[in-house]
Amino acid sequence: MRKVFDFIGSLVGYVIAAFIFACVVCGITAGGLAIYELIASSSIGAERAEEITTHIKEDIMPFVILAITVVAFVLILFAQKWFNKAVERIIDKLKSVFGYGVALSLFAGGLTFFGFVAALIIGGETATEICLFIKNTILPVIIYTSTTLVLLGLFIMYMRKEHALTPDKKKNSKHEGEM
Repeated sequence: MRKVFDFIGSLVGYVIAAFIFACVVCGITAGGLAIYELIASSSIGAERAEEITTHIKEDIMPFVILAITVVAFVLILFAQKWFNKAVERIIDKLKSVFGYGVALSLFAGGLTFFGFVAALIIGGETATEICLFIKNTILPVIIYTSTTLVLLGLFIMYMRKEHALTPDKKKNSKHEGEM
């Protein structure tokens, strides 16, 4: 029974992934239509350009979303082995980015520490300027970078189906001191 639920869950995930892909494609298309409407309004008139884009958005786009969803679902379903290999290669590259990014964030954090120590030694108005520069310029970049890298790391764990943040239900062994 568990295999059936896993299979249904996989199919639902594939449909959702295909639908999101279709929506992204249609979002790009809608942006292109807005640009078309802007450009075409000067040559064929604003009313006619708006009429054409409205027709495309209301009458054609729902069928395009449905068609792209079906095609993407079929491709994901039948090209699953290729898809999984491609995802693994992407995840391996992202792991490298994650590793180097964490190393750079730690290094930059260490540099800010030494910047504050140098400001403490220098003192006076110059120390205030150094501390404000570090606080207003460098620390926000480090914080945003670190947050993005943490999210990237969680994404990589999720894609590799690693559950390091979830307790293991199967593991009921006692600690040596409890025996």
